[in-house]
Amino acid sequence: MNLLYANDTPGQYPTSWYAATATKHTAYPPLQGDTKADVCVVGGGYTGLSAALHLAEAGYDVVLLDAQRVGFGASGRNGGQLGSGQRVEQDGLEKMLGQEHATKLWEMGQEAKALVKSLIEKHEIDCQLKPGVAWTGSTASDVRHLHDYAEHLQKNYGYDEIEVLDHAALQSVCPSPDYKGGVLDMGAAHLHPLNYALGLASAAAAAGVRIHETSPAENIVEGSKALVQTATGSVTADHVVLACNGYLGKLNGDVAARVMPINNFIAATEPLGDRVNDVLPRDVAVADSRFVVNYFRLSHDGRLLFGGGESYGYRFPQDIAAKVRKPMSQVFPQLKDVKIDYAWGGTLGITMKRLPYVARLAPNILSASGYSGHGVGTATHAGYLMAKAIEGDAAGFDTMAAIPTQAFPGGASLRSPLLVLAMAPLLPGLLCKRQVHWLGAALLAILGGIFLIAGVLGAAGLPALAELAAKYDLSPWLWWIVLGLVAGGLLYALRPRRGMLALAGWLVVFWCLWSTWGYAQLNTTRSPRDMMQRVAQITGDEAWLAIPVFDEEFLLQTRQPTVHFGFATPQEAQLQRAYAWLKAR
Repeated sequence: MNLLYANDTPGQYPTSWYAATATKHTAYPPLQGDTKADVCVVGGGYTGLSAALHLAEAGYDVVLLDAQRVGFGASGRNGGQLGSGQRVEQDGLEKMLGQEHATKLWEMGQEAKALVKSLIEKHEIDCQLKPGVAWTGSTASDVRHLHDYAEHLQKNYGYDEIEVLDHAALQSVCPSPDYKGGVLDMGAAHLHPLNYALGLASAAAAAGVRIHETSPAENIVEGSKALVQTATGSVTADHVVLACNGYLGKLNGDVAARVMPINNFIAATEPLGDRVNDVLPRDVAVADSRFVVNYFRLSHDGRLLFGGGESYGYRFPQDIAAKVRKPMSQVFPQLKDVKIDYAWGGTLGITMKRLPYVARLAPNILSASGYSGHGVGTATHAGYLMAKAIEGDAAGFDTMAAIPTQAFPGGASLRSPLLVLAMAPLLPGLLCKRQVHWLGAALLAILGGIFLIAGVLGAAGLPALAELAAKYDLSPWLWWIVLGLVAGGLLYALRPRRGMLALAGWLVVFWCLWSTWGYAQLNTTRSPRDMMQRVAQITGDEAWLAIPVFDEEFLLQTRQPTVHFGFATPQEAQLQRAYAWLKAR
């Protein structure tokens, strides 16, 4: 399933309030035929548009390809908050990277805000830019943390645009019964995100960028001159900029392993009229301290634009409005029955450490993505940094690229299943007890049945599925099945009705993990020469190494897993089988 088309109509913006209030904009033609350029930019969000604009202004011939429309992705759907610093707070960066690197990143965060504001002013982009973002805490410890952090910024970074708010002061900004205090950052800002993206596109086109919409890049061939291929044409370029974020797909495995797409959702209420004063007496944006952050602001026509809720699959929920209404009603009980006129979802890219992944994938291919919900300023700035690197000044790019970015365990195939599994222990707190057991039962019954069928067909357990996965390239599905079973077992184990159900749940978890370990071990013994070396090592007889091993029958023997009651024991059993076969021969 392709995220570019899983939830949206090709070539059309989502039915959001942003799209309904977008400024007049141009539809750019798709790429037809082969062309050449100095730089090919893949992706028409903030990153790609900023890179293209700055390169064109520096005299480069630039082609920009977007699979849908400019600003179609997270750039045109987000909460519109232009925050200070990086996604990770400065004290966290200091511990992670050291004071010097953390200070540079703070300065770059300040540059990012200034860059956005200057682009809006220079190109006269009508996107309702307004100052002020408040961070709120729902518990006393959250409030203390926010106050301490504000003091840290004032003392160690000389940042004096942030104000500490006690409960009474916060209520004058955001009168929610859920919030106990917070901080107000008047150096931060908020804006209409789609109009900002459309303004960048207009400025880029005016500077000479050749923009092609509905032109998804299907392949990139590396070389001294890179070749970017689409279904209807190609671009040969000296440099390539990858700016796809959560919509990268399979275009580059290195980036996909480190940047994972997740979905977030926003609803726009009906115009609130006088009720605005019961929600946001001051026209600032707000974000709270929850693990899944709630964020909101007022639109220029008096609506509450409220973002809340996440999902980790490809599909958006059927009723996005209901998903957003739940956290909105918790923050503003007085709006529990308010009419919602628009509700939409968007896909953003996150990394393991919630810091952007900026990398030189090849000598002439640069990439930036994974802004983790902090992209209005950071993405715009990343595009600028890549443009400067292509021009020959890579200092800023290298500072961002020096941030260590781990791959998700298992890479692109396992990143989403593992995140779902990681969230599984939270489900008992999010669902009622009966719902937890029904969900656990469904997972165990459906996915357990797949394993049962595999056993009936002649080769029990995970190794049989492993062979099918290897033959038909089903590895992602295999891992979904395994991790689904583990999640089902955890749900039963964490909130059992009876002791036997808890035991059954833990047995399922143990069985899956054991078999997965067996599959991993099986993969280490696929080489015939490696197998012979192991046999020689165990027997102490190096004469085995002289025996020809590239025999079809031997290959079949060594690739067949041995399974006892669903438990794979590949190394010992396969070595014994190989030894017996060779001795008989």
